[in-house]
Amino acid sequence: MSETTLEGGARDHIAPLPIRVRRVYNESMDSYIRRLASANGVTAVDVGRWLRESAILPRELSKATWYAAWARLGDLPPKSLPGDPGPGVDRALCRRCSHGQRVEGRMPAWGLICLRHGCWIDPADGSSMRQTELRAERAFRRTLSSSGLHMESPGLQFALRLASLAVSPDWLDARTHRHGFRSLRASLFPAQVRIAADLFRHDELAALRSTEPGRRLESCERWLACRIAGLGERDEPWRAAGILSALLQHLEDRTVVVELEEILYRFAR
Repeated sequence: MSETTLEGGARDHIAPLPIRVRRVYNESMDSYIRRLASANGVTAVDVGRWLRESAILPRELSKATWYAAWARLGDLPPKSLPGDPGPGVDRALCRRCSHGQRVEGRMPAWGLICLRHGCWIDPADGSSMRQTELRAERAFRRTLSSSGLHMESPGLQFALRLASLAVSPDWLDARTHRHGFRSLRASLFPAQVRIAADLFRHDELAALRSTEPGRRLESCERWLACRIAGLGERDEPWRAAGILSALLQHLEDRTVVVELEEILYRFAR
């Protein structure tokens, strides 16, 4: 996006705000606008109203023009304006990467852990970290994000649903007491990644689908038990086997990742 996005000389009438804010890597413009406005004791709504009432910006404007105006208010170089934000949704970025500030953006290639700082990206996920969880993050980036999948993908959400049913609730409670407060998704992250990684392997799906219908439920239970082995105690894969078995009935032999994502969309809800 170039500075010509601000038409009619609007850029010449917009002076940077007194207090500048540095935009964090991967930060969305909406997050940056919120922080810039807050640092200057105003709101984005108030600034937008003033720009329109002053005829600096038109009443109806595109998001690109709105972002370009705020880039000028923050004295950002034109090249820093965002392009395609990528898949997924905005979420909290690593507090250490953002120097303790509450910043949001999209990180489709990241799971739940910042490998640079070895911590959960969202502090609400917990404070402690295990090697099992660090390995899960590396596996996510190596096998899942490299295939175009991200944490909000139906496949990852379906894997989380299976993990939440298959892993023993008693173990989750005990883990919370042992390691301090943490979110359910953080406790289930290693199991979620293991399940999702194999869920998108054609040979794994083919093996499950080749099982006789009368024994498919049992086969699904064993498959899940192997994916979560060593992650908890008194696991209960039978609670998730029925959902996995139902999914298999909707798959074709030659299902590819894109088609599987579409099918998983309704199973993940």
